[in-house]
Formats: sequence, C-alpha cells, structure tokens
Amino acid sequence: MEQNPYGEKIRKIRGLRGYSQEYMAEQLGLGSAKTYGRYETGESKLDVPHLEAIAKVFDMQLNELLSFDEKMFFNQCSQDHSQFGNGNQYHGINAALVVELKDRIKHLEDEILHLRKNEEFLQEQLNAALHQRK
Repeated sequence: MEQNPYGEKIRKIRGLRGYSQEYMAEQLGLGSAKTYGRYETGESKLDVPHLEAIAKVFDMQLNELLSFDEKMFFNQCSQDHSQFGNGNQYHGINAALVVELKDRIKHLEDEILHLRKNEEFLQEQLNAALHQRK
C-alpha cells in the first residue's frame, strides 16, 4: 500500500539529475540508501519537511517538485534544443544536463563577477590606506 504519492516523481527527478540513492541518502542525512529508497517506492511517508529537503537537494522549490511533469519537461527540452535536428537521437536526459550545466555556468560567471568587484573594492581600500600612511 503506497503511503506517499510522490515517490515515482522523486525517482524520475533523481534519475534526470543523475543522482544515486546513496547520494540522496547522504544529502538528506539518512542512514542508508535503503531508507531513502522507501520514499521512492512509497513505503515510507513523506511529510512536508521531507519533501522540502528533497526539493532542496534537487535545487528546486517545493511547488516545482510537487508539480513536476516529466512529459512537459521533455517537451520543453525538445523545443529548447530543436537545433539538433529531427534525425538526431538527442534524448531528454541530455537536454536536462545541458540546461543544468548552463544554469551552473551562469551562476559561476555571476560569482566571478562578484569576486572581481570585491577584489577591486579591496584594492582601492588598500591603496587609499597606503596613500594615507605616506
């Protein structure tokens, strides 16, 4: 008897992310992958705090996790990556990875820009302090 209706959805998202059950268990502070696996099979109840923690590991909001629709996801990926052509065996999992990597690259670029601005500010402060000492 299934105790939670979200197990299959979570399993699919985990697969798209390329995460193992072991990784999920570790991120959630669970004793084992078997314990985590019970969430996916529906054997263990998932309450809101559990769902929020899982969504966080997936870098999603809770509402995104709960409303995730695999068919819509793959359709969106297909539209986003139509430049690969109809004859190509370009799979949704690769599209998901491309989207995830582009997001990660953008995040890292933003971090680098922020660090450069901080570096410039600190250099200006150091120069001003050294100039005052003279």
